[in-house]
Amino acid sequence: MKYLRGPIPCSDENEDLSPPFPDLRLLFGEKEFSECALQYRDRRIGFLVTIGNPSGGARIRIHDRLKNQGFVSIQALPPGAIVGRKMLFGEGLQLHAEAVHGCRP
Repeated sequence: MKYLRGPIPCSDENEDLSPPFPDLRLLFGEKEFSECALQYRDRRIGFLVTIGNPSGGARIRIHDRLKNQGFVSIQALPPGAIVGRKMLFGEGLQLHAEAVHGCRP
């Protein structure tokens, strides 16, 4: 996977949000997202869904939508994370630095 120069638009369902950075465009709704996604379809763009949602349903739905549009699911594995030997890694995995995951005494 190659790194892009500059930001690409981000998609969100909450239209009350404003971009966290001045050069970042936010997309709202399926139509805006789908139109923009066509520009990046053949570029193997990686993505990571980073929203908080207690049920996980929104994360899974957004993850599946991005995969179906041709984007590549990536994992976030910081070097300081402690991971158990039997832990299974899946698409969209996000671990936090210096946290202990899947370890039992």
